[in-house]
Amino acid sequence: MKQNFISAFFLLATLLLSHAAPYQLDKRTTSFGPCPVDPPVTLLTVNNISPDPFVKGQVVAVNFTGTSPVDIHANKGINLQLTFLDSDQSPVVEPSVLDFCTITGITCPLLNGTEFSSKVAVTVPDIDNIYMVVSIVDVPNVSYIACAWNGPSSS
Repeated sequence: MKQNFISAFFLLATLLLSHAAPYQLDKRTTSFGPCPVDPPVTLLTVNNISPDPFVKGQVVAVNFTGTSPVDIHANKGINLQLTFLDSDQSPVVEPSVLDFCTITGITCPLLNGTEFSSKVAVTVPDIDNIYMVVSIVDVPNVSYIACAWNGPSSS
């Protein structure tokens, strides 16, 4: 009888502990894919953002990497732009624009085929249901060099 009581106690304790253990929640991560531009451009890899998902009205840190598809030289009008779009793909605020060659971790000249990585921060607009575009833009030639976004069909 005593042995049955001990076995039943351990069985009950095991069941209670297994239900008390917290479940690992499937955290929704923000994924970035190619920008819907024509002609297609090199994909800029957004490794992570923090906080993820971004929170309206707060600063989000964006960690990105890529391989330059062209030579990039200082003082040539090459910018990193962080743009927030609404569901109609219209900008909701003015893009945050940074001179690409002055970003921490970027050393220009950056020759074709050279890998780069950096981290920048931007304040998220106080608006619901927005997407982020991270792009390297050749301002004088009005063209994208590399781009990524988390809008519809990005994965």
